[in-house]
Amino acid sequence: LAEDAAAQDEVQVAAGGVRQREDDAGRLAVGAEKRTRQTALRLFWIAGQLADGTSTWCVGPRTLSDLTIPALRQAAADAGRPDPRVIAAFPVCVTDEVDAARKRAATVFAVYDTLPSYKTMMDREGVEGPADLAIVGDEADVRDQLAELASIGVTDLNAGLYTANAEERARTRAVLREFV
Repeated sequence: LAEDAAAQDEVQVAAGGVRQREDDAGRLAVGAEKRTRQTALRLFWIAGQLADGTSTWCVGPRTLSDLTIPALRQAAADAGRPDPRVIAAFPVCVTDEVDAARKRAATVFAVYDTLPSYKTMMDREGVEGPADLAIVGDEADVRDQLAELASIGVTDLNAGLYTANAEERARTRAVLREFV
């Protein structure tokens, strides 16, 4: 946004406890993304200093490995505490119909595209929406995606199953049981 008269029409919106400036079209105003990152780092510092862990949603592997997990671990180390737990929530579906499952995820989780705090994390991740964050594929693909999360420091998975039928549900649960 240009810092001009149009910027005077910006409104304040609450986003995950953070006040962000947004224009009439729903775009974050100049500087809001930087302020959001600074606020996130402060919150990670507080969590690392005081909490036993954190839980995320609509935060992808790149953001977890580049921002969330290192910030939490550093804050915990500075406080002489053990590494905090990182509970990452993701939509999960084991299926042979990957395109249909992603399309379903886009519909089921569409509301998160409209919430600035979640949209900021998805933009940071470089994805269009929650469907692109979903853990989807056949058994081998889902195992690989879950192993990637573990390798970057995710300690717990909060799996949001969004299966289309009993077979997908059974297959998804069978893979998830391997990680318990």
